[in-house]
Amino acid sequence: MAALAKCGVCWEEYHHENAHKQPQVLRCGHSFCAACVEGLIRNSRRRIAVCPTCRRETSQSEVPINYQLRDIVQELRTATAAPPTHAPSNMTHAATTAVPPSRQQTPLTARQRQEAADYAFAQRLSNEINADGQDDRSATDPPNNQSPTNGGGTPLRPRTGTLPCGVQYEVVQEGYGRTPTLNQTVNYDWFGWLDAFDGEEIVNFDASQMICVSRVGLVA
Repeated sequence: MAALAKCGVCWEEYHHENAHKQPQVLRCGHSFCAACVEGLIRNSRRRIAVCPTCRRETSQSEVPINYQLRDIVQELRTATAAPPTHAPSNMTHAATTAVPPSRQQTPLTARQRQEAADYAFAQRLSNEINADGQDDRSATDPPNNQSPTNGGGTPLRPRTGTLPCGVQYEVVQEGYGRTPTLNQTVNYDWFGWLDAFDGEEIVNFDASQMICVSRVGLVA
């Protein structure tokens, strides 16, 4: 059974029913429990949360619940709470119990197979979250000699893979956070600038007019 994900500040396990222990995600992609995020904001004069891992700032209004991680925690807690069944030790053969027709096993549908694959992926993702948290535990104040492009902490290892839905993904730039899954809400930045062509080559390029637009969308 996969270990439950823990908050990287207080190192207590997340809980889907406890409002103070529900995971919240900052703009940088790091998640912490609601109680610790509230403490970060309360201790800031500007009412912002400074990520303890990468030092990126997030305003109070931009800290939503990490619903994907919360659902993973709920699934794992539900699976862990199910009591195991054991046959009596003094019996050589287990008694055969008649199964009502309505409860007989039937072949899995495509939706059920997809849900099983998603759950297996969720377990693997939860283990990665705990592993990344152990690596970042001592990175609350990163050294000055680290590259600013990755936020000043342990970078995410480049990797490729396939999501349960069949979509292949590749991490093309080292950074923080987890690879988004299908239908996950993510923040992304769109960059644009002014240039002009005469049909063969650039005749005008104005980098000073570069703009950045932050948006929220679903991974499809």
